Amino acid sequence: MKSALVISKSWLDRDPRVYKQILFLKEAGFRVATAGLGSSGIEESFLSLERDGPRRRNIERLRSAVQLKLRRYEQYYWSEAWRQKALHHFCNDSNHFDLVIANDVPVLPLALAIAECQGAKVYLDAHEYEPLHYDSFLFNFFLRDYWRDICGRYLSKVDHMTTVSQGIANEYSRNFHVPCGVMMNLPFYERIKPVDRRDGRIRMIHHGVAAKRRRMENMIELMGQLDSRFELDLMLVESDANYANRLRKIAGRNHRIRFRPPVSMQDIPLTLNEYDLGIFLLPTNSFNHRMVLPNKLFEYIQGRLALAIWPSQEMVRIVDQYQNGVYSEEFDVRQIARVLNSLTEQDIQRMKRNSHVAAKELNAEQTRKQLLGIVDSLLN
Repeated sequence: MKSALVISKSWLDRDPRVYKQILFLKEAGFRVATAGLGSSGIEESFLSLERDGPRRRNIERLRSAVQLKLRRYEQYYWSEAWRQKALHHFCNDSNHFDLVIANDVPVLPLALAIAECQGAKVYLDAHEYEPLHYDSFLFNFFLRDYWRDICGRYLSKVDHMTTVSQGIANEYSRNFHVPCGVMMNLPFYERIKPVDRRDGRIRMIHHGVAAKRRRMENMIELMGQLDSRFELDLMLVESDANYANRLRKIAGRNHRIRFRPPVSMQDIPLTLNEYDLGIFLLPTNSFNHRMVLPNKLFEYIQGRLALAIWPSQEMVRIVDQYQNGVYSEEFDVRQIARVLNSLTEQDIQRMKRNSHVAAKELNAEQTRKQLLGIVDSLLN
């Protein structure tokens, strides 16, 4: 029986992309071990990558900052105890791995080191373009050159590489001269149909993490410019309680905005099916935001919703291909408000029917075939 190690610095039961890797490998007959923040619940063995003990003290943070500015990048990388623990654990594991899957660049040097011990192939699935992950003073001052160096030294050593969108793949290939494929964030297929409503109401929903850098106030501002047909439900994972409370306070002035508790990953598409429009207004405050092709876009499609987005180029490609949504010409609340206010019930029902067509193509069966094809080419 072939075996694989899947590494991701995430909660594996809540990370749809990584969870599917584990599931599809198991269904293909692999023995699967994982390392992450929390178990997926379906692997044979799991190693926690959570930080042991208290957070770094100020003197340790200062030491890390000095290491980064002196370009002592290897020293900085391996100063994280969780990386050392994982390397020691898997290099001394009596079980052999044929394949190591690294989810994102921060675990790539670790994955390569483990693979060298094990004589395994390495597949990198990059969820972000790491050298431009954020656009902030601290990131640019301390980490941008660090991640460029990591990419420059390690990307060429992987046996196969994919990422989430064509724009990010092009950037990796252009800057680091490596082939990089695209594997979209496609959810499981749902055997449901669009709900055909003719009651004069347009039900919108946004689901996801309540994060400041996503500037979710834009959707609340938008509701003040939409006509009385529109309602908005926000189904948020409130990882930042202060920010979530701020959103509730702002939204409290508009009775057409409601907050509802999040549902499990498996229940998202069925829950979305109650609505008409899935909305995602992501600002262009980083390269990854400009090139985003997120889980929620395809979950909206599986929910058989029409889509409402700003003109992020990767999402626009999907909307143009399937004619299942609308977008503004610019990243502007007033523009998207004008577009939405012009919609008729017939427009929305047509777009929902087009999402029904798209759902049959843009689902995890495509991911399964692509992933297992990559694995087969690496190991056979």
